[in-house]
Amino acid sequence: MTLPQYIADLCGILESAPVTIGRGQNKSPESPLQTVANPDGTRTVTYFGREIGHMSRAKIANRDAQHWIAVTTNGDVKRCFSEHHARTWIVENTY
Repeated sequence: MTLPQYIADLCGILESAPVTIGRGQNKSPESPLQTVANPDGTRTVTYFGREIGHMSRAKIANRDAQHWIAVTTNGDVKRCFSEHHARTWIVENTY
């Protein structure tokens, strides 16, 4: 049984193009959330190509062990415990 074409079009399914995964290719499409390391040691976080914030390791040690500083493009700043926490906080406070 084949899927009717109008339903395939609504779902975004391509029936005619077989998907082959070769060596060195990812199984899933690229994530819309990207983190890029900059030459100055900071990291830029983008969402669908739009810059939403920056993060960097904290230069000053503190007793709370918050080693990352996250900044959104709105100007909000937070000290975070990990890189993952900093990136998550940027995404949560941008939208």
